[in-house]
Amino acid sequence: MFPGNLELPVKLSSGASERRLTPDDTEHTERAAEILRALAHPVRVEIVRLLGDGELCVKRLEEILGVPQPSVSQHLARLKYAGVIESERRGHLVCYRLLNRGAAQAVDAVVEDETVSGE
Repeated sequence: MFPGNLELPVKLSSGASERRLTPDDTEHTERAAEILRALAHPVRVEIVRLLGDGELCVKRLEEILGVPQPSVSQHLARLKYAGVIESERRGHLVCYRLLNRGAAQAVDAVVEDETVSGE
């Protein structure tokens, strides 16, 4: 967490000029770090991957993941708090959908890279 008035030199790619981090840069970096922390659990990674294919309700996520409902709900709450997903209540059902496509793309990229590297 950088103080708002701190400017850190940032070395860009070779050949690029040096610039300094601004408070806006720091805010975006902090936001990205919060999202990455929210993704830092295998169940939450799977939830994001599943929701990347479309909306699902809690009961269906529980069935697919093989994880008890209280645990699924805790993971969903963490992702929702970070702004990765959003929910909608439909009677007694609560359904979730992906809100942050960038988070899903990051998860897909890492999973794909691990799949290729592991071969």
